[in-house]
Amino acid sequence: MTIKWRSQLILKSTEAEQESEIAVLKNMLTLQQQQLERIENLLSQRQLLS
Repeated sequence: MTIKWRSQLILKSTEAEQESEIAVLKNMLTLQQQQLERIENLLSQRQLLS
């Protein structure tokens, strides 16, 4: 295994790890956006009632 080949392999695995981290962060962001929408809906319902 040449040094160049090994370094390319390490780069590829690092890219894959970063892509999976990005996917996790996007999912977390989506969940936070949904929670924010629910909170906004609850607040607007409260304002309608008062």
